[in-house]
Amino acid sequence: MLRTYIALKGETIKSVLITGDFLEGSNRISRIEARLKWMLLDREEIETAIRAEMQLEDSELTAEDITDAVWMAAQRGLAANRYTYKGSCYYPKKENTISITN
Repeated sequence: MLRTYIALKGETIKSVLITGDFLEGSNRISRIEARLKWMLLDREEIETAIRAEMQLEDSELTAEDITDAVWMAAQRGLAANRYTYKGSCYYPKKENTISITN
């Protein structure tokens, strides 16, 4: 089983968490998660980044397995939540804010 959680800001990956019941060194999965952080949501780019990490060692998982899981999580996230580019990813723009200038 492979479970993937993804946080997006528009079409940019903010973070990815990959978990499951596979026997995989945590360093490799951590490196994949780090590589995907702040990457544009582009399937080819995602697969290239994952393949670069996966070719370093043998694994029971394939680059396609992880790419599919990340892509499916991203597509579900986009479908469930309408995204916006307003505000930053950490401090969304609020409509009722007061601006004080000197």
